[in-house]
Amino acid sequence: MRLGAATRSSDEENFNKMKSAYQACLDEPTIKSLGIKPLAKILDQVKKAIPATAPGTPRKLGDSSIKDAVLLLAKHGISALVSPGAGADDTDPDTVVVGVSPPWRIGLPSKERYRDARLVRQYQDVIASVLSALSPEASKESAAKLIDFEERLAAASPSTEEREDVTVSGVIGWYLFAY
Repeated sequence: MRLGAATRSSDEENFNKMKSAYQACLDEPTIKSLGIKPLAKILDQVKKAIPATAPGTPRKLGDSSIKDAVLLLAKHGISALVSPGAGADDTDPDTVVVGVSPPWRIGLPSKERYRDARLVRQYQDVIASVLSALSPEASKESAAKLIDFEERLAAASPSTEEREDVTVSGVIGWYLFAY
């Protein structure tokens, strides 16, 4: 009986937390009153984590500011250039693997979308608009550079078919541990 009571209270507590989170999302007046402040706070943290460098100055591979920014983004559930994860090995379901792979999504829903010049132009316009709203010093050139970077990442990423092919996934994801 004691176990049942503990389980019920844990379930009830989890349900109440989910209900509170859902209700917070429905509190539109508060959300509208906050505006971009919560996002701006995170962006300021990222800016502090990666201080600006002079144009043309490359960052070093072991640069701690990059590590700090990646960890900060991960803390907020945002994967950076790689996505870590754990799961069953596709070729041996009795084995659990921890792997690192390219992110599933870079900006547009799939890497193939970057081949559509009209869509990319529209996407760049939206990015420029959002960037200027979030950061007044951002320019259209900043949006163009961001899209160029995304296009390079997309070109270097495996296709959707390769990602979902279990015979190829071991090549795409670098498995760190198997146990």
